[in-house]
Amino acid sequence: MAIITLTSDLGTSDHYLAVVKGRLLSAIPEAKIVDLTHDIPKYDLFRTSFILKQTWHHFPPQTIHIVGVEALETEDYSLIAVLLGGHYFIGADNGVFSMLSEELPQEIVKLQLSPNQKLSPFPMLDVFVPAACHLAEGGALKDLGTARKELRDNHLTRPFYNDACLTATVLFIDSFGNLVTNVDEALFKKFVNDRPFRIAIPGKREDVVKISRSYSEGSDGSALALFGFTGLLEVAVAQGSAARLMGMKVNDPIRVLIDD
Repeated sequence: MAIITLTSDLGTSDHYLAVVKGRLLSAIPEAKIVDLTHDIPKYDLFRTSFILKQTWHHFPPQTIHIVGVEALETEDYSLIAVLLGGHYFIGADNGVFSMLSEELPQEIVKLQLSPNQKLSPFPMLDVFVPAACHLAEGGALKDLGTARKELRDNHLTRPFYNDACLTATVLFIDSFGNLVTNVDEALFKKFVNDRPFRIAIPGKREDVVKISRSYSEGSDGSALALFGFTGLLEVAVAQGSAARLMGMKVNDPIRVLIDD
């Protein structure tokens, strides 16, 4: 049974998503379709990449991931299918796929329209769905078009630090208002190196001076820091929204300071 995930900025108030699912199920009635999210802010490639990066490897090998964000074919963006880590990804070559893994793709194909197919205003339906069906039915990736060697390159912001300060960047704000940064636990421990530290909290009187084990630690309204299931450093507020209370947004810095 084929597993096909869908990620898009289509939302759920229009008919577009239902049409994509209907076309998939008409071609492969037994397919299992999983919605990762359709609430991506319009054309937000970095949020798309972050969500995909946190989710795709939790699915079984051979899962097909359709990505319908900034998915029109243009002079800058080709429509492609990629084999990466045993998974298939179908979307536009807009930089999203290059941010999913340090691993290089095993195969990249520029999707070729059939001779009687016109350029579509809705490639997710008219190009990505047929490509996904081909793969779900056991077809070879190479048969979908012409081979490519490289993906359009893009990178999530990386943290930087010296001996006294580690500057993290907010990559993602979840629906609870938790601030997910680009610092993983290994880098944090390497930087802190058993020294006393404080995480500077904008708009709060007290900085965070320890790493909590869960979101429930601390009194209501107090700031805390922890490593979430993503393995990334998060700043949260007990029973509240860190983003709202601190006035933070994506790409804002959060600093970890050493107190010697």
